[in-house]
Amino acid sequence: MLGKLIKYDMKTLSRFLVLIHIPMIILAIIGRYFGVERILAVGKPELPSVLSLLLCIIYWSFISIFTLLYAAVYTYRNLFMHEGYLTLTLPVKTSTQLWAKLLSGALWILIDSLILYVSLIIVASVPELLAVMQESMPAVLALFQFSSPSALGWVMAALTLVGAFGNMAIILGSLSLGHCFRKHRVLISILSYCGFLAINQMVGGAIGAAASIRNFQYLEATGQQMPDSAIFNFYHSLFGITMVLMIIFSIASFIFSCHVLKKRVNLD
Repeated sequence: MLGKLIKYDMKTLSRFLVLIHIPMIILAIIGRYFGVERILAVGKPELPSVLSLLLCIIYWSFISIFTLLYAAVYTYRNLFMHEGYLTLTLPVKTSTQLWAKLLSGALWILIDSLILYVSLIIVASVPELLAVMQESMPAVLALFQFSSPSALGWVMAALTLVGAFGNMAIILGSLSLGHCFRKHRVLISILSYCGFLAINQMVGGAIGAAASIRNFQYLEATGQQMPDSAIFNFYHSLFGITMVLMIIFSIASFIFSCHVLKKRVNLD
């Protein structure tokens, strides 16, 4: 039954999301040939080339945010509004309903990230630019303390995967929290999601501040900056703590969503 629910949700989400993601590839091609290649050929940025690249960045950012919003609106309508009368009367466990929304939403967030990565590759796949990137890769890997490009790729893949499932789980938790109130449910849901982002930023800021304080203390004691390896250990810790925090919030959000749909659901 879970497979059928995921198939239905994916089909419904894809009707619109596929259409708005197609221009991402088209804009990437435009950005490459009329942006990057033009700048490299002329030797300086011109207004049309800059505008083509700016349009890519704006549209990519908009689509990434819109994918999250569209998945959230679909979930809210399907579970907490009038459609919920049909959805929640299906002979399916509440947890199965939530798993379907989590997996379908996270899958589309992953698709969005994949299309974004492909678009970036298209824009950057100019021979001159690739040569520069290849030359600078060893320095970048050494700076961030990665043993190989594949290690960096695995870290990016892990962050993307955790971010996709984590964002969707927290969206479910935020919608469920908003549903616990009689008024301003949507506003409370949005504030809940923003609250999680604020907590993540606070944790990141605290680690960054700790790194700065330690660097200042080291400078006072020795008269020189901390080694790059010690500095980037803090940033590795930041990535790790962010991922762990995302996983913890995701699990808590999913459990809370199950509780609300089972015990406190009150459809509009």
